[in-house]
Amino acid sequence: MAEQLVAFGAPAHIVALASEKPAPSSSGEDVGVGEEGENVFVVEAANQDALSLFIHSETQWRYVSLTTLERAELIRTGLDYAAVEAAAHGLGLEWSEGLVSGIRTMERETLKIEAEQRRTRGR
Repeated sequence: MAEQLVAFGAPAHIVALASEKPAPSSSGEDVGVGEEGENVFVVEAANQDALSLFIHSETQWRYVSLTTLERAELIRTGLDYAAVEAAAHGLGLEWSEGLVSGIRTMERETLKIEAEQRRTRGR
């Protein structure tokens, strides 16, 4: 995980945190705030492969184009799962139900966040 954070330009202290074994949270929450207000979160070992694959699949989104007289916008519709599966094999990951479930959860949340951002911009 640390190598992927470095590849994406994460600050050194975040990479260091990812390299350490996290202490259990007393509050039960896995999300916190790091230095300089950055979001820091703990990824359970069972979810690391799905997160790694999701990060590596950043260029595998499908889009639609919506155009009006006033503006044009590209909207993500979901991941190209044939390409994501190829990425999984390239990373040496088994294409399993658990891996796909993790990817779908992150995909669904990404689409929800982007839909909310579009609604907010439209106001």
